[in-house]
Amino acid sequence: MFSDVDPMATTGTPIGMEVSGSDGWYRLALPLPLAERGGIALSRSGADLVVTVGDVRRRIALPSVLQRCSTEGASFEHGRLMIDFAADPALWPASLAPAPLVGTG
Repeated sequence: MFSDVDPMATTGTPIGMEVSGSDGWYRLALPLPLAERGGIALSRSGADLVVTVGDVRRRIALPSVLQRCSTEGASFEHGRLMIDFAADPALWPASLAPAPLVGTG
């Protein structure tokens, strides 16, 4: 049925969302392979990120590290929505707070 192709093999491309970064700056990569750049809108609702693509809206529960951050911008790269976050010192416990952000203001 599948010939020589393993249907469960990974292509090396992440299927789900990925979080990267440190020192108070983070990036969420969200795959949206069928979306057009101009048709995407973002908003926050509590601990969730609300992503609207055309007429479709989805609430995505943010990982805890991103819940304590402000949304700083987004770009669309190779079918993935890249959302930048910066730590919000007011939302971090003092013992976990990242180093102060440099260059913001």
